[in-house]
Amino acid sequence: MIDPDVYCYVLGCYLGDGHVTQRSANGWELRVACDQRYPGIIAEIGRALGGRVAEYSYILHFFSNLSSDIRGIFVEHCRVLGIRVTQSNHRNLSIPHRHSVAMLEQIVGPRT
Repeated sequence: MIDPDVYCYVLGCYLGDGHVTQRSANGWELRVACDQRYPGIIAEIGRALGGRVAEYSYILHFFSNLSSDIRGIFVEHCRVLGIRVTQSNHRNLSIPHRHSVAMLEQIVGPRT
């Protein structure tokens, strides 16, 4: 049985910036994305769960617009430039791939 305090902590992380994915027929994974202003949160979650944690640190970019036409123009121009874009939901696009982030930052400058 998991400690109720640990459960509440991990549930809060999941509801804040996480999602659960099925890794195999009998295994699940909690994925949490954190802002780089809060280093160490992923490791803290791992300690709370007493499990193994893979911590990755990299920048990603988002593009959000309600207009499917504007999103389409953005995606097409990224495709021409060789920048990989992922559809996050009905109005948000993300550029989470390191190489694509580096290419985008050469054009628009780094995130600050």
